[in-house]
Amino acid sequence: MMQIYLVHPRHGKKIAMQMLEADADKKNGWTEVSADVFFNRVKAEVHKEPKPEKLKSVPGISAARMELVEQYKVKFDKAPHHRMSDASIQAALNESGPEAA
Repeated sequence: MMQIYLVHPRHGKKIAMQMLEADADKKNGWTEVSADVFFNRVKAEVHKEPKPEKLKSVPGISAARMELVEQYKVKFDKAPHHRMSDASIQAALNESGPEAA
């Protein structure tokens, strides 16, 4: 018996038993994969488009605060502690690092 392994980004996995069935499924967005990919023996390459990063609007947080947090993230490669005040974040951004000494 013939088994054709198919995957779909929304509907998951299925096995077609006839080539005619598989051809019809391929027209509806299904992709044929090997048995190793189907049974997760190897990782399949997923073709997802990266989502653009954007500042999230958070109720109660000003745009100026959001901008300070983003500057902090760029400089220190991590978010500031959630209890840091705007003044503390600004002071940390204004401090010269060890490379300036």
